[in-house]
Amino acid sequence: MRARDIMSSPVVVVTPDMPVHEATALLAGRGFTSLPVVDKDGNLVGVVGEHELMRAQPSLRDRPVVSTVESVMRPCTTGVNAASTAAQLAAVLAEEGRRSVPVLQGSQVIGVVTRRDLLKALSRADWAIMSDIRERLSVYRGVEGWVVELHDGVVGVEGDFDNVAERAMVAGLVESVPGVTSVSLVER
Repeated sequence: MRARDIMSSPVVVVTPDMPVHEATALLAGRGFTSLPVVDKDGNLVGVVGEHELMRAQPSLRDRPVVSTVESVMRPCTTGVNAASTAAQLAAVLAEEGRRSVPVLQGSQVIGVVTRRDLLKALSRADWAIMSDIRERLSVYRGVEGWVVELHDGVVGVEGDFDNVAERAMVAGLVESVPGVTSVSLVER
């Protein structure tokens, strides 16, 4: 399972010049906990979340009114790429204490993965994961040629692989199923 398999896309973003009240309404209205901030070219320049927006509300503080997202956002130009694994996503979310992480292609934001997205994918029942795996393998070359084992998201596929390209294809098909954390292939 990769970031591309569980990310929310198209992504909802805000710009540095957006008024704080508009960003607050967007965040609350969509049920997000944070939003990527992008420049006019779509490049990630920061993140703004509930904490920053709450602190910017005039009724909650004694400071002058903060008017734009740029004045409250956390500068951030890093994220993960679409090929990042579930383990890499978990590490970024846990180690950096983030609630969400932007998925980047270069410096362009193409999606977002939240803690909830990752937990939902990781908590899928084995039978649901196995059903998706069987369907993908069936579409590819039928299920008869494969012996598939699954335990807690770890998948083993035993089969007669024609070549390296087929091994890569089968691994990719299985790995893209939400809930799969790793894949091992065994030649018969």
